[in-house]
Amino acid sequence: MYKFKLIFGNNISRFIISGASASLVEYVIFVICTTRIPLETSNIISFTAGFFISFSLNKMWVFTATKNTARQMLLYFLLSIFNLIVGTFMIWFLVNNICVWQYAAKIIIMILIATWNFFIYKKIIFKSTHSQKDE
Repeated sequence: MYKFKLIFGNNISRFIISGASASLVEYVIFVICTTRIPLETSNIISFTAGFFISFSLNKMWVFTATKNTARQMLLYFLLSIFNLIVGTFMIWFLVNNICVWQYAAKIIIMILIATWNFFIYKKIIFKSTHSQKDE
């Protein structure tokens, strides 16, 4: 049990695991969708699926936030809309202007978004009143 807590007990490890899970679902849906519908629409559909998985895991498991669900959902949603707009533009830009392979572009964008999201989630959206050890 101690080793499990040591490896998975802090919120950075949990963020990586939950983010990888949500990202995997998002990426698989993106790949499937791009076989039938336009790139930008595929990104929106896959991003939406990832949103619901990510919010649930971050709220309940990563940051264990038990209060202010409506406020957290609103802020999370607003950040997600920002991420969706910026991510869709960035994927379009990378694919159409820099000639990055669309699947590699998606991974690059997902990593960038995940990086700034961790700090926004921790410091603003799921901010805790008690100290949490995260390293």
